[in-house]
Amino acid sequence: MTNAITDFISTYGYLALFLLAVGENVFPPIPSEIVLTFTGFLTLSNETNMGVLGSIIISVIGGVLGSIILYGIGTLFSEERLIKASKGKLGKITRIKPQHIQKTLDTYKKYGNKSVFIGRFIPVVRSLVSLPSGMTHQNFLVFTSLTMFGTIIWNTALIFAGRLAGNAYQSVAESTDRWSKVIFVILLLAVIIFAIWHFQNKKNKANKE
Repeated sequence: MTNAITDFISTYGYLALFLLAVGENVFPPIPSEIVLTFTGFLTLSNETNMGVLGSIIISVIGGVLGSIILYGIGTLFSEERLIKASKGKLGKITRIKPQHIQKTLDTYKKYGNKSVFIGRFIPVVRSLVSLPSGMTHQNFLVFTSLTMFGTIIWNTALIFAGRLAGNAYQSVAESTDRWSKVIFVILLLAVIIFAIWHFQNKKNKANKE
C-alpha cells in the first residue's frame, strides 16, 4: 500500500493529497503517517509544485471533510449496531475491528467532547473518533472546530517531520506512536502555560484598577 500511496501523490500532487486525506478518515487502513510525511518530503523536490503551506491547507480541508462524512455515518448507528457491523462484512471491507470501535468509544466516554481533539493524536482513534460524535449528535460547530484544530496540529507536525527527515521520511512515519505522545505533551504544556499567563495577566490588570 505504501508504494501505491507515494506513487499516487507523486503523480497527482494536491489532488491525491486531498483524496487521501478524506479517505484516511473514512477508511482507517490508509495511513495518514505515510501520506503526510511523504508529502513533507515532496515539498523539498523541485519536480512537484507542492509547498508546505499548500500541503497543510489541502490536507486539513480533506481531513475535516472526511471527519464530517464519518460524523454523518455515525448518526445512523447505535453503539451496539456499530460493533455488530464491525464484526460483519463492513468490518472485513474496512478492516475496522470491534476492538478498534471499543477503544474509540472508551476514549469518547472518558473525555467527552474533548476526545474529538485528543483523539487526533491517538492511532486508530484518530480516524474513528468522529463516529461516536455523530452517534451522540454532538454540536456540529463544536465538533468541526475541535476536529479542525486537532487536524491542523497533527498534519502540520507530520508534514514538517517528513520535510526535515527527507529520504528518511518512512522511519518517521513508523515512529508515530512516539510522535503522537510527544506532540500531545507539548500541546498540553502550551495550554497550561497559556492559562497561567492569561490568569496572571488578568490578575495584574485587576490589581492596577
